[in-house]
Amino acid sequence: MSIEAVRKIGELAGVTLVDTAWAQWSSLTSMLVRAGQEPAWTIVDPEALVLASFAVGHRERRLEDVVGSWATGAAYLMSMQRMRTLASQFPKAVAGRIGEFARAAVAGGDKRWKRLAYPQAAGGYRPRLKSLEPLRLTDGPALTLRLRAGFGVNAKADLLSLLLGRSGVAADLKLIAAATAYTERAIRTATEEMVQAGFIHEIEGRPSSFFADGKAWASVLEAHRPTRPERTASAVPPWRFWAAGYAFLSGVLEWAESAQAEGWTPYVASSRARDLVEKHGRNLRRAQLDPRFLVSGHGTRHLAEFEELILQVREWTSEGLNGLQ
Repeated sequence: MSIEAVRKIGELAGVTLVDTAWAQWSSLTSMLVRAGQEPAWTIVDPEALVLASFAVGHRERRLEDVVGSWATGAAYLMSMQRMRTLASQFPKAVAGRIGEFARAAVAGGDKRWKRLAYPQAAGGYRPRLKSLEPLRLTDGPALTLRLRAGFGVNAKADLLSLLLGRSGVAADLKLIAAATAYTERAIRTATEEMVQAGFIHEIEGRPSSFFADGKAWASVLEAHRPTRPERTASAVPPWRFWAAGYAFLSGVLEWAESAQAEGWTPYVASSRARDLVEKHGRNLRRAQLDPRFLVSGHGTRHLAEFEELILQVREWTSEGLNGLQ
């Protein structure tokens, strides 16, 4: 398989990231429009969405604009701790841009981000800032942000969003911690207090697991419903491991761009693709993606299997945007 095939894989990853990020941003603010398609129906992971937008901002400058506008006007809904934790899954170049978000957040009046802000690099892109209003916080996809607005930016809000988005399917502490990017200790405290308050319920066992009554919460939330309600079993859209998919696709894009810039041979490209899948394998499996490329040996022929995995991830993103579990 030639280096042209590597370019094709990178293009597929980049287009998937751009399309998915655009769809999710358009479900949060009227600043963007998803022309010709139904509104996305899936709970947005806000920190992962910012990082994914940074990963493809050089390909789609309008995503740079919306991130800058979001940082300036809505940073109060974002978790600085969670942003930094998730950034460790993304390429270093993406993680290094948190400072840009922090600088815009401080400029917008959120002083929490001051210690992460740094001066803008010379020659860097200056986002064209626009008004985000009105934010669509009462629409289903914004559930995490809505709960943060009501209960604070903390593990409890993210925990409740996750459990509501699982449609009554219980989750144990390890899964909750991995999904929310908070420590197991923080999640243990949050679950104990939420159970005590009657907001979620515990299923005792080894290990204990937790669930939320989506039907009961739906009557309280009265969230926006999709135009085709038969696609979802409840008024709460599904939650999924967007951070895992975004981080992997960002890594694939960096892999392809490095291969072209440095002139890798197909063998080197295949070997490093395998390394990339090994790095993300656990999180891909949590997202119910099958990284079969992991079990293959080295060799250029395995780039075809790698491309199949990227196509699988693209299908996974499409299903998620349409509200499928």
